[in-house]
Amino acid sequence: TRNANGEVEFTGLPTPSFNWIADAPEAAKTNESYTLTSSDPAVIEIREGKAISLKDGFADITYTSVYDDTKSATFTVEAIQGISSIAIDNSTIYFGAEGYTPVAKIFKGETEVTDATFSLSVAEGVTAVKIENNKIIPAGIGTATVTATCNEATTVTATFTVTVKSALESLKLPNTSIEYTRATEGEENFDIPTPKFNWAADAPEAVKTNNGCTITSSDPTVIEIREGKAVSLKEGTAVITYTSNYDKTKSATLTVTVKQTVIKNVITFDFENGMPEGTILKDYDGLTPYKKLDYPKNTAWRI
Repeated sequence: TRNANGEVEFTGLPTPSFNWIADAPEAAKTNESYTLTSSDPAVIEIREGKAISLKDGFADITYTSVYDDTKSATFTVEAIQGISSIAIDNSTIYFGAEGYTPVAKIFKGETEVTDATFSLSVAEGVTAVKIENNKIIPAGIGTATVTATCNEATTVTATFTVTVKSALESLKLPNTSIEYTRATEGEENFDIPTPKFNWAADAPEAVKTNNGCTITSSDPTVIEIREGKAVSLKEGTAVITYTSNYDKTKSATLTVTVKQTVIKNVITFDFENGMPEGTILKDYDGLTPYKKLDYPKNTAWRI
């Protein structure tokens, strides 16, 4: 079977057995070389002891002993055009889209056949695609080389490129910077905006559900991210970065300036019991008059 177009070496020729007479000298029995000839060189041509198939048809291959050219054997070969080529076009698919089976063109010589099948494979370490049930599954953004092998002729293969691209064009925030004023000296949770995911116009609906992102802070001592929430710890500035989980090359940033409210204090003195300067009362309401106040035990001044 010719599994290629043009000239194909026929590797199925058998090796003849030399049958020597019983009392032949051992030295004579070493002469087991032979020549090959073809009855139809247009079908099978002999070149340097090799049979080259040129087209469909029949040819008799004759083995003639070099030691005794009256001794020969004949082997008949029918050359049949088999699967000669397979071709699959390069393709582009969005990451996260459903898998697909590519369309292959399979030929016997110049004739395209429709009943032949093929198998797909990728080299170890390829991350852009994976093969499941002979389908190409986009597994990561990037490019992969896929090999198609004809099942009817495993020597007939073709390679093609699959480009897996991102359907996410950008992440956008309503603002690029905000200010947050702290009301206490402790930890304070505060709201940060949610980014908008801008998808390609032809992105599959299933892809556009990938709206998750990872949020990080440039300075966790000012703003710490806990389970996707922003926690203010002190005054300062931090840049919050939103990175798409779907496409880690797409991100948006928000600069947050944290300010601290002035905390009003009251220093208390216990004159009755002789207590020295003591407790600082935080979050003073600011309503107590500036003048001295008399209490049963304490006298306080606003500072």
